Amino acid sequence: MKTLRTPVSWRWFGVLTICCVMAVGCAYNDTFEAPLSPLSQLAEVADVLQTVNDRGYGELFPDEVAALQARYKEARFAYYSSRRQASSEMAMSIIADANALMAPQPNQAPVARFSGPATGRATQAVSFDASASVDPEGDPLIYMWDFDDGTTQRVLRPQVEHRFAVARTYVVRLTVSDHHGESDTTSQVIEIAQPIEIAQPVVIPRPAIVLFEFDSADLRADAMAQLGEVVQNMKQPTLEVDVIGHADAQGAESYNLALSQRRAQAVSDYLITSGVAAARINTKWSGESEPAFPNTTAEFRALNRRVEVTVRPPM
Repeated sequence: MKTLRTPVSWRWFGVLTICCVMAVGCAYNDTFEAPLSPLSQLAEVADVLQTVNDRGYGELFPDEVAALQARYKEARFAYYSSRRQASSEMAMSIIADANALMAPQPNQAPVARFSGPATGRATQAVSFDASASVDPEGDPLIYMWDFDDGTTQRVLRPQVEHRFAVARTYVVRLTVSDHHGESDTTSQVIEIAQPIEIAQPVVIPRPAIVLFEFDSADLRADAMAQLGEVVQNMKQPTLEVDVIGHADAQGAESYNLALSQRRAQAVSDYLITSGVAAARINTKWSGESEPAFPNTTAEFRALNRRVEVTVRPPM
């Protein structure tokens, strides 16, 4: 009896078929892995939530992370309540939401806000405060101020002071930016008025007594020195000066009245030529009627030959 042998070609064909089936099976297993069990899914949820906390998202999004933790407890309860399918679905949903929470978020632009007075005065310091400016991600801000007078200021603190030199209306602009290059700008109008002029205190000197020689209306050297001080005091623009001429009692009364007039006029003329406006000088004379001392001695009569010069505020 002859043995029927299979041709070699057919044997090789069978070997190749078996190899192909095995390869397809391996590829199938690699491509279509068996799904995780509900318990393994819960373990993966725990790992993902731990990653969320490790990366600091619990501080950035406390409410969202707390909600994920609560859903994780619900999924575990469902598992131990024999609701495996519900537990699996909840676990997959928690993992998806946690990964979405950790996904890179697009940078949000900061918001510029500042406060300051609506009015001010030239040369006086004006304060502005941009503490109300915020960055959604909490990034530190850079503050760029434009004061509309040709000056700018770039600072890291939100408060600044500025002095406007000229009285007019200004538009103050603030631009805040973060380290991502995002920025925001806001502005405010401020009206700057003229500065308040502080009046200098008025100095009232003691009256000056200008003496004359007997029967003379000529100014002596010491009289010019006294009147020089009067001229200096009259540089205070609000003051006026009273000039009153006198004479002693020697001679006729009418003569002495005219003599006292000439003496008062001599003092007034000196003040005018020294730069004091005539409108600020009140010139009077009284002759011998208002002696400072009795005309009983030569010494007293010499003191009565005088002009009283009194600097005072306007009446």
